[in-house]
Amino acid sequence: KSHPILARQTAEVQREEILGSKRDIEALGVPVSAVFAYPNGQENDWNNETEKVLETNLFSHSLTTHEGVNTHHTHPYRVRRIALDNTEDMAAFANILTGVRLFVKSYL
Repeated sequence: KSHPILARQTAEVQREEILGSKRDIEALGVPVSAVFAYPNGQENDWNNETEKVLETNLFSHSLTTHEGVNTHHTHPYRVRRIALDNTEDMAAFANILTGVRLFVKSYL
């Protein structure tokens, strides 16, 4: 709805932001899946209360903006992503998909 940093909001405001967004989109005739993307998506942008709202309202997963690979051990409300922004050639694309970029970043 208004894209706030959820961890800075009360539980009620978090609930309304999450469910209100879903309702508004569905009112346009567009079905909404049970996956949520945190506004900003960085560490401390959501909290246990946010995850509780998602779980209570049957969201199966939520996306952060943390770069990385997910496994079956990844918390369903802390899913990482692999960004493909500014990928202009196949070599860069291959480096991203194979994890080379993430590996190199871990040593910088």
